[in-house]
Formats: sequence, structure tokens, C-alpha cells
Amino acid sequence: LVRSLLKLGDVDPGFEPRGTIAALVDLDGQRFDSDDKIRLYYQQVLDKLEGLPGVASAGASSALPMDPMGINYDLPYRVVGQEDLAPHELPSADFRVVSPGYFETMRVPIARGRSFTEYDTPDAPFVVLVNQSMADLVWPNADPIGERLETPSVDWTWFEVVGVVGDTRYYGLGSESRPEIYVAHAQVPRNYMSIAIRTEGDPAALTSTIRSEVLEHDGAQPAHTVVPMEDLVADSIAAERFYAMVLAVFACVALVLSAVGVYGVLSYWVNQRTHEIGIRIALGADRTSVVAFVIRRGMGLAVLGAGVGLVGAFGATRVLDSVLFNIEATDPVTFVGVAGLLLSTALFACWLPAHRASRMDPVGALRE
Repeated sequence: LVRSLLKLGDVDPGFEPRGTIAALVDLDGQRFDSDDKIRLYYQQVLDKLEGLPGVASAGASSALPMDPMGINYDLPYRVVGQEDLAPHELPSADFRVVSPGYFETMRVPIARGRSFTEYDTPDAPFVVLVNQSMADLVWPNADPIGERLETPSVDWTWFEVVGVVGDTRYYGLGSESRPEIYVAHAQVPRNYMSIAIRTEGDPAALTSTIRSEVLEHDGAQPAHTVVPMEDLVADSIAAERFYAMVLAVFACVALVLSAVGVYGVLSYWVNQRTHEIGIRIALGADRTSVVAFVIRRGMGLAVLGAGVGLVGAFGATRVLDSVLFNIEATDPVTFVGVAGLLLSTALFACWLPAHRASRMDPVGALRE
């Protein structure tokens, strides 16, 4: 579990969470009852936030990566050549609404084509971006730029693909990337959006400033759950981190009990063999041979116990398959490493009574 957690920490999420802060805004549907009002609000708020000292850029999305508060749409889509398929027969993809500047703020790479701009308005041709996974799935041997697709988001309106973005692990570091469709907020407005702000310093220091600026723009529309993106990424592996921590605590307790047990048994055994060891020393046995004699006895039992433990662990660890990431339950590095650690602990526990036995006074031992 510890190795699995370390592997999760090395996963590339597809965006840069450091230096980015997230804020959720949910517009009142009665006050913002038209697409024009929704567009104007988010455009003004994003411009206002980008003008703050310490803010490099800002963008909005209907769902930020690894944010449990975001709304994730799974919508069917149709490409050219699938006009005869019914909606329930069509493939589906994650559908997200984003503003210009979102990909730049999150540092999601544009692999091909272009990103959204302020010219992607309701009066302009409807455009869409897809992620690399969808491009490879739908157009594996062709350039997706210029291709067309439609979704039920705007009454099955045809969108032209103008760009391909990198894959993002939206559902956590341990999740696989899914096909994704991105549309411009100005063309498909949503009142429920998460704002991403890239800062030039510590993002946590701007939390209160962002809240106050959003409220100042409209006192009835506060920003909810203003948190650094790094916290959202860390929370996405909270369960894995908890499992690893709990079992690591039990493992440490088991290791201490093993060492104390081996030490206690060997100490008792050495005391029971006091006369024999004294006679060996009196007859000329050197300290090295006495230490080797005791360690041989203890390590023989330790090796036997490690062998039994490895056999038991080989079967028992299979129950961890569901919580491991990029690592097998029978990972040889883990098995060898843990067995080596236990045997090293046993060796140290054997050495202490062996060292004491080698310093025994043979005359005193014989008197007893």
C-alpha cells in the first residue's frame, strides 16, 4: 500500500495544480434568467479576477478536475457517418463547458489546433475541443481538426473540432482518462461554473481576496468552496493514504512485537543454557563462536518464520487488489524488502543476548 501510494503521487494528472485556486459560483436561476446575463456575469468576474495583483490568469469550467462539487455530464455524441443511429446507440463522452483562458490557467497542453477565444460567440460557428483519448478513439488515423460532431446539449447542433487538448485525470489520480468534449461557455452558457485562478505566489493567501471580489461584483452571488487545487488532488487519494497509514501503524506494531518476542525467547533460552555456555567458554570457545552459536539458533527460527509468513502473505495480500495502483498484490520488491526487514530485526534481536552470553564469566557460570 505504501508503494502504491508513492506511485499515485508520481502520476501526471494532466494539469498543474500548484499555484492554482478553485472557486465555485452558482448563479441564481431567477435573477440570471437568460444566456446573455450568464455570459456577461462570468466574463466580467473573470476579467475582474485577472486584474487582481498576484493573479496570472483565470478561467472557468463546468467541472474542475478532481472537484467533487463539479457537475460532470456524460452525453452521447454523433460524428459524420452515424446519422442513422438512435441516441441510445451512440457512444458517449464527458461533456464540459469552459471559458477562454481555462486551459492556459490549468496548464492543460493544446496538442493540436487552437483553444477557445473571445471570438467564439453565439453568432460565430459553433466549435468544440476534444481530448487526446477521444481523438485517438474516433479519428485514429486522421486529423480531427475540421471534423464535425453533434451532441444533445444544443438540440443536436453540429460543432466543428478546432483543437485537441491533453488528457486529464478528472476523477482522481488513480482513474483513467475518458473521452472528453469541451465547448465554449459563450456558445453553451451554464450558470453553475467553477473558476480556476492561477496565482504568482501562495494561492491560499488569495482565498479571502477572491471571496470578497466576487461578492463585491454581486453581493447576492458568493463564491463557494474556495480551495487550492493541490488540496483537491490530495483529497482524491485520501482513502489510499488512510489505508496505507492504518496498515503501516499495524505493521510497525507487528514489527516491534516480533522483535520483542524474538529477543525475549532468545534471552530466556540463553539463561537456560548458562551452564552449557560457561562450559564451552571454559573449554576454550572464543567469543565469536559463542555469538555464532546463539545467532544460529535464533536465526534458524526466524528464517523458518519468514518462510511461513511469505506463504501466508502470498494468499492474504490478494484482498488488497482493489486498493492498489500500478502494483501487483504479490509485488516481489515488497515481499523481498519486508522479509529482509523482518530478518534484519530478528538478527538484531538475536545479537543482543548473544553478545551478553559471549561476555559471560565462565567461573561464575560453573559455580552456578
